[in-house]
Amino acid sequence: MTASDLARLESAKALRPRPATPALLGFYHVTFDALTGKRGVEARLRRDLLRQRQVALVGAMGSGKTSVIEYVLGPEGEGSANENSRVFLPIVFPVRDERMALLTDPGEFVEQLGDVIRDAAQRNFAGDRTFTRPKPRTRSRSSRKTIVAPSVIDPTTGLQLRLELAREVVDALSGDRPSSRDRLAELRGVLQLVRDRGLEPVLVFDDLDQWLGSGGEARDARTRFWRQVPRILAESLSVAAVLAVQPDALDETFEPARDVVRPIVLPRVPDASGLGRVLDRRIGFELSPGHDRTTVVTADALQELFEYYRQGSGSIRLDVLRPLELALDAALDAGDTGPVTAAGLRDVLGLSPGRAAPPPRLPAGPSRRAGDHGTPPR
Repeated sequence: MTASDLARLESAKALRPRPATPALLGFYHVTFDALTGKRGVEARLRRDLLRQRQVALVGAMGSGKTSVIEYVLGPEGEGSANENSRVFLPIVFPVRDERMALLTDPGEFVEQLGDVIRDAAQRNFAGDRTFTRPKPRTRSRSSRKTIVAPSVIDPTTGLQLRLELAREVVDALSGDRPSSRDRLAELRGVLQLVRDRGLEPVLVFDDLDQWLGSGGEARDARTRFWRQVPRILAESLSVAAVLAVQPDALDETFEPARDVVRPIVLPRVPDASGLGRVLDRRIGFELSPGHDRTTVVTADALQELFEYYRQGSGSIRLDVLRPLELALDAALDAGDTGPVTAAGLRDVLGLSPGRAAPPPRLPAGPSRRAGDHGTPPR
């Protein structure tokens, strides 16, 4: 591995969970369908969303939920070549724990949904071509503060909502705040406008655990959410939705939504070879297709990494990419331009040779290179 190769990998943050160019996350994704030889994740999610179903994408933190969503709904996910010749139009709904009223008041949720769709259309009208989700912003409307972070990704070679469609959406959802019943009627009309142009709208609730929380203290929030929100989407609006959650969000509070929401549980990467394919995609994308992975990480180190991942929570972010990044940083700091070895990986993980049990999990934050006393890179 040359110093130039190392510099390119580091500049692109190719071994970090979120690359330097976040829009590449979907391109980095190796499908679970390909890794497992089954069609139980990406193909099923695509099929269910085309049928306007609500799907809970279930996996541990860092297991690949966001990557799956961006792959299936983005240009790399074959969204423009599906069975109905329809293209997905994802609309990201902002998830913020400050907005708990959205869980307890269906009218508030419906009003906020109208805000999200209208503001997304306005962003497109203004020519904003941002592919990934922007940071939230706060605005005031009708003497109340609302957190809105809308984003619409049109997976058609970078094109966004057509100008005339954006105008129609903004016009349909502007004006004084209507009743919940009238707002639902407006939203149904807007969703049909989108479908009339060959687009299939999909509401995306990523990082939904920020709302639902975990443990007993968040039980009430989970109960109200599962009882109300999916049913509004399915029965009142007939709009597809994907809700990314961690496994404990589907406890007994999920029962009221079980007939509406279809869970898709992310599997684990089955073997070290599969893990190698995940790394090959990132390394090959930044260096060259077919680049020899062993110049970055040896076969023994890859097996060590897989064992660490296998005994962990199933988080590709925390149990694969994070340890590998730290091991590569340690090698660079020592002046070593060779690949990450099993010994180097064990040093980072705090393992002795042959030790079977994993140590406490590594922190999720970005690494800090030796001599860097400033803010860690993000």
